[in-house]
Amino acid sequence: ITYKLGPGRGAATLRITNASGRLVQEFLVPSDPGIHRVNWDLRHSMVDGPQVWIQHDDSLLARPIGTKGPWVSPGTYTVTLEVRGTTFTQTVEVRGDPLLSVTQAMYEEREAYLLQLLALERRIDEARPNLQCGRNADRDETDESLCEVRRQAEQLIEALGGQEVQPGSLHPPTPEHIGRKAAIEDRLDRLLPSTRDDR
Repeated sequence: ITYKLGPGRGAATLRITNASGRLVQEFLVPSDPGIHRVNWDLRHSMVDGPQVWIQHDDSLLARPIGTKGPWVSPGTYTVTLEVRGTTFTQTVEVRGDPLLSVTQAMYEEREAYLLQLLALERRIDEARPNLQCGRNADRDETDESLCEVRRQAEQLIEALGGQEVQPGSLHPPTPEHIGRKAAIEDRLDRLLPSTRDDR
């Protein structure tokens, strides 16, 4: 995503939303005068709130290998740049891989599945913001169970979404994946009885 700024000061924010208006990514991007180019990796954000965009500059790695959110499905996305009291908007088209026999419905099923797993993790974080899941953490029985649910959700996310240098899959979840997620949701409902969040 390339943009040019004239003289002036102030922060710049780049937001990407899908066709339904849902926020996918939000970056704090360079705001100095001049031409700037930032990249969006076609993934959802893993965190709430804006992230500082950092240029990847590593001669050994073609791309960052940190934790990444789910791939978006093919479709039209709106890119909005807010800077110095002015807003610029443009749409971009994300296309599916033409070499894969993956339908639009299959892309969307995978995306929704992974976003639901992330919502499970957020639900645990909101209920137990100070939950420690390390090896030597002191936990009661409920918190131990919540840590186990979190680990199981993370394993499912990694199975489809990838991790580090593994890009993940663009194929939808298998019946086994779906069954494992349903079991995790049921267990979490017993541990944290409240309205399930399937955002």
